[in-house]
Amino acid sequence: ATNASFPNPIIHLQHDLLAESVETVPAVIDVIRSKGYNLVSLEECLWGPDPDPVPASLAFARQDCPLDDPPTGDVDCVVSGWSVWSGCPKPCGAGERNRTRFVVRPASGTGTCDVPLVEMEACPP
Repeated sequence: ATNASFPNPIIHLQHDLLAESVETVPAVIDVIRSKGYNLVSLEECLWGPDPDPVPASLAFARQDCPLDDPPTGDVDCVVSGWSVWSGCPKPCGAGERNRTRFVVRPASGTGTCDVPLVEMEACPP
C-alpha cells in the first residue's frame, strides 16, 4: 500500500512466533527496510498518521509461522516470491530491468540453493 505520508510502499509486519523466536525479528526488519519499505504500526497502516474516517489504501498479508522444529536432513532452500520489476532506466524500451527475491530458509545437509535471486529482462518497448 502507499500513503501520501510515506514516499515508499508501507508494510505492517505481523509476527506470530513464540517469544523464544523473537530474535529473528531484527533480521526480518533489516531485509524489509533494505527492499525500500517503511514499517508502520497496524493502526497507522489502516488509518494513516492522522486518523480520519477513511482508511488509507491497504495491502495487508498475514502468514502464520509454523512452530514445528525446522526440517532436518537434506533439504533445499526456500526462497521468497519475486519482487516487482524495477523501473526501466531509459525511455522507449531501452535498457534492462530486474526483480529480486531472497532466501527465506537456507538449505541444510546436502540440500542445494541453486536458484537465481535476481532475474533480468529487456525493458518492454
